[in-house]
Amino acid sequence: MIPRKSDRQTWTSPARGLWIVLALLLVAGSPFSAGYAQLFGGREEENEPRDLGIPKPVPRKIEVPRGQPVKFEIAAETGTTIGQVEFLVRELPRAGKVLAVDKTPGFFNRATVTYLPDPSIPVNVDSLGFVARYRGGRFSSIARVDITLTNEASEILVPSAVSFGKVRVGESVVKSIPVSNLGEKNFRQQLAVSAPFSLVSPADGLLNVPAQGKAQLSVRYTPQRTGPSQFFLYLSQDQAGTVQLTGEALAAYSIDTPQVVLALDAESSERSGVLTLTNHSKSPIILNARFSSRLSGAVKTEYILRPGKNDFPIVLSATDSAPIEGLIELSLGDGMPQTVRVSGGNVPARLMLEVPGEISGNVLNFGQVVAGTNADAGFQITNSGGTVAQLRYDLPSPFQFLTPPESSVAPQQTIKLHLGIFPKEANAGGVNEKLQVYLVGADQPAASMALLANVLSMQKPASILDQELPQATENGTTAQEPAATITGAASSNPYLTEETSGPDTAAPEVPVSSSEESAESPSAVLETIEPDAAPQKNTASAIVRSKPKVDPSLMRSSDWERGLTPAERRAQQSPSGFVGRPGVERDISLGIGRPEDLALESARSDQVKVLFTAPRNSDGFTFEIEMLISIVDFETGQTVHVWQPVRNAKFSRTDRMIRATIPDLPPVTSIEIRAVAINPQGQSSPASEPILVRTELPMDWTYIYLGLGILVLLAVGFFFFRLWRNRQSDIYQAQYVDL
Repeated sequence: MIPRKSDRQTWTSPARGLWIVLALLLVAGSPFSAGYAQLFGGREEENEPRDLGIPKPVPRKIEVPRGQPVKFEIAAETGTTIGQVEFLVRELPRAGKVLAVDKTPGFFNRATVTYLPDPSIPVNVDSLGFVARYRGGRFSSIARVDITLTNEASEILVPSAVSFGKVRVGESVVKSIPVSNLGEKNFRQQLAVSAPFSLVSPADGLLNVPAQGKAQLSVRYTPQRTGPSQFFLYLSQDQAGTVQLTGEALAAYSIDTPQVVLALDAESSERSGVLTLTNHSKSPIILNARFSSRLSGAVKTEYILRPGKNDFPIVLSATDSAPIEGLIELSLGDGMPQTVRVSGGNVPARLMLEVPGEISGNVLNFGQVVAGTNADAGFQITNSGGTVAQLRYDLPSPFQFLTPPESSVAPQQTIKLHLGIFPKEANAGGVNEKLQVYLVGADQPAASMALLANVLSMQKPASILDQELPQATENGTTAQEPAATITGAASSNPYLTEETSGPDTAAPEVPVSSSEESAESPSAVLETIEPDAAPQKNTASAIVRSKPKVDPSLMRSSDWERGLTPAERRAQQSPSGFVGRPGVERDISLGIGRPEDLALESARSDQVKVLFTAPRNSDGFTFEIEMLISIVDFETGQTVHVWQPVRNAKFSRTDRMIRATIPDLPPVTSIEIRAVAINPQGQSSPASEPILVRTELPMDWTYIYLGLGILVLLAVGFFFFRLWRNRQSDIYQAQYVDL
């Protein structure tokens, strides 16, 4: 059975397509593909020369006596010094012959032509045309040399060489060259020289020397780059009329410190060194500088050097603490730079302890703390050095770390630590200790911080004046009998003993103030209070103005909760039913409206955004978000719930609408928050109604990648299955064979 013609023309199976793809890949990797790319304009080799452009040939006019071979120069103007210029005589002279075209020694853009005029040709003028190009480049347009043929020759005599000696770059030296005309014809020629030489006289470059006469030619040598220079000045076409100009350029400055080693300043942690340059010329010069990126800010881009020695500091900032090996390239614009190497070792670890936001950064003050309670505060350690600091801590009692402290600090990094104070009754009074941080292996502390606290004694009151008694009425009497009032107050106070709370117990005496104080403030006069005696007006006022209670925020959680009224308990209660104590002491003013309508705007796995309405007339107010956290009381082992401010919350305001972002939260976590407004005087509003928010579950890409991988495997398997199935004999014959 033979395939049909139409099937032979259109037959394409997956196997045949696969073989075609493999053949194309083999051809693409063969030498034929490389030749194809070169033939049809593929990528150029990276080592091919760059296109430098086209040089510009310079036309000129010369005068030549008949019958004598002469030499003259042809030149081209270039915009670069890195390419060699090639010359080609494109139009030959008609009244003479070009015997040779040779490269002029010491110049990349000049050539010497040897020309022999034919005395048998009766013409007075001749010319030749030449072109120029960079090696391997394109030829320029034609430039001509116009030749005037004379029967009488002027004989020019000049010194064979004139030396300008050693000259500093930027300075100038002028030399006079005597020119003698020994012939019978006046000499007249336009002269031209190239940098670093220039004509001083004649200023227009036209030299006239009468027959049998003399003239002076002045040339200035002004080098722009270091190194030797030379130039052949042709006044006539013979050797006697050619003068060689030579000179050597010296650097206008020298580097006295080719290697600058940066030394460390222990106080500022800066590394510094001195770059010393000497200007040998008699006038100031300007140096351009290029340098390594690490030296940016430490090195100038331009230096002005006065005559003599100049010192320039190189200072690296304290934040740049890694080892450095850099270069400074100095140049005078002559393309011949000089290099200075800058090096500096590693900066050792340097620790600094500070309390953020405090003026005295090395003092951590816990304030007043009641014995038996605790308080916490935070500080940070910064390593401004260039090596990792391994830390060791010396923390005295009654202070403790709330979390395990970091054992190392990376270079130019800061770690935050939290301390807690857990005083006992024996610690009552002022506490002045010192936290010392050592580098591992060192005997002396690398940094220290003073720890201050005022521990208050928690004693039971010994006087009924420690209790709050009923207010006095206008006529000086109370609403109840004093004895009953005292009994009721004592029975409700857990700190009163049975003796002070009994009905027959007399109150202790109270010292009476001086007569001057009683005259100014009658309510300050206190007398002995008898249980059955009716109180006087002044006495009742004194009882009302009794000693205040201890700050609830400094008491234990259990004592603090027992002292709350039902309204106060509801104000501190969270949506989950926990009663939280304030984390910070606030000056609450009931005259400030509290934030309203606190609601969740959006939630992610690591942050939540909430909205609330600011109080009226709250321009200039700041706001805080408080979060309910749980900590453990180390003395009792009980869990304490605290409304702690979120310090890293970010706020934005639109009219009265406040948007708050709470970052750095754990995923899939329920959080109870509330908002507080603070006026410019530091007074706080009552807290808003708390709400319960929850962070989201983070996106897990593991299963997405797994699913995509399975789909790819299924697709590849299906492709090979179809390929195998189409190659079965029955299917192949049914599709491609004429039965």
